[in-house]
Amino acid sequence: MQKTNLLKKLLYVIILIFGDFAAFSLSFALAFYTRKYIGYLFLLPKFIVYGYLSKLFWLPLVYFFFFSIEGLYTKKVHFWYELKILFKAIFIAFIVCLSIVSIGKLTDFVSRLFLFFLLFYSLIVFPIFRVALKNLLFFLGISGEKVLLIGISPTSVKFAQSFNNNKYLCLDIVGFVNKTKEHINGFKTISPLTHAKKITKALGIDIIIIDENALSEEEVSKLFKELQALVKRIILIPKMSFIFLLNSQVNYLFVEKIFVLSVNNNLKSFLNRFLKRIFDLCISIILLPFLIIIILIISVAIKLDSKGSVFYVSKRLGQNGKLFNFLKFRTMYKDNDRLLKEYLSKNKEARLEWEKYQKLKNFDPRVTRIGRFLRKTSLDELPQIINVLFGQMSLVGPRPYLPQELEKIGDSINTILLTKPGITGLWQVSGRNELDFQTRVDLDCFYVTNWSLWFDIVILLKTIYAVLKQKGAY
Repeated sequence: MQKTNLLKKLLYVIILIFGDFAAFSLSFALAFYTRKYIGYLFLLPKFIVYGYLSKLFWLPLVYFFFFSIEGLYTKKVHFWYELKILFKAIFIAFIVCLSIVSIGKLTDFVSRLFLFFLLFYSLIVFPIFRVALKNLLFFLGISGEKVLLIGISPTSVKFAQSFNNNKYLCLDIVGFVNKTKEHINGFKTISPLTHAKKITKALGIDIIIIDENALSEEEVSKLFKELQALVKRIILIPKMSFIFLLNSQVNYLFVEKIFVLSVNNNLKSFLNRFLKRIFDLCISIILLPFLIIIILIISVAIKLDSKGSVFYVSKRLGQNGKLFNFLKFRTMYKDNDRLLKEYLSKNKEARLEWEKYQKLKNFDPRVTRIGRFLRKTSLDELPQIINVLFGQMSLVGPRPYLPQELEKIGDSINTILLTKPGITGLWQVSGRNELDFQTRVDLDCFYVTNWSLWFDIVILLKTIYAVLKQKGAY
């Protein structure tokens, strides 16, 4: 059993390396021919084709060295986190290669423009190859690591289902060990806890996940001591679900035997807020020429569809609680309050839905014909690019809350108002209008506390997918 597991892990790494080599080869070929033909078009310095491969044999070695350093053949992480690591490794490899060519005076043999094209194609080709390979490995059952969960609670079951459905992680969840026998769809369960050590040894478990929500402190401590030497990693699911620990640092005072968690608040930093503002301006200015054309077309359509102004303006809470004029395309009739009141008085189900979500999913009598299309495609949000340029909003951020929602937000308001509200946000790519109010608030707090520039990029990319899929939009 252990030999089979070892062979599977070895095969997993070998396939990934071959896949990366194939991705590098394709990126190299695309960069090579792009540089060659662009040279003909723009009369660039002569591109010496003969013997080019022999002069650049060291390039893939630099790439694979940094891929290994970043743990791209050993770490099992979600797609977006691995993409961040992959991009980092590619950029470092590019800088090192460019430095070698420049400092080593190899520019007569190696085109620096070729290296830039290699960077460009690598950022596209490598992620595509990795996604395809990870799905293939999952389909073939060649998973890198075996996982055993100890303790059953709604949290650990949700955790297992999330990991089990994630093909990219390529993890083999063996099952649960619990105090008592319980049935969980799709997973094997074994009891009592004393079987954990025996199963770990027999099945060659690599990762143990202990759910603190299902066990006492003494049980967790005992299991940790028994199993730590048998596995690569032990993951603890803590009871502190109310604290966002993504950017926390762990410290331990050995003499005092005190475990300390330091939780950062990333958007409290002026430097981070400045970096976020620069990012907003750069993206907005690049997109502005295209957006102006779309805004003009939609404005004409709104005018032709119903009476009233093109834009809907309302007061919203901005950074530090400062009110600002929030812009959207008008999607409702002028007498929308009367239409809503009449509809809710006649429809009990709609009234309950409105009280819970402050939205109506299936039918909203206030919304115009063009308004339904704009809401479904989220194009009604486009005028907010003006708010971004004026510094009132950000591309990504918390929801732009209404002043009357202050009491409903509660103690979380101080965290949410640390930054500017966003055109999109974590709430929008996590279910949008299908989420209840408190969940949206929690997601906004999580975003503010754990902000990073990469987080913004991921949310923007996920927003494009959510809009195209029209998930949760109404």
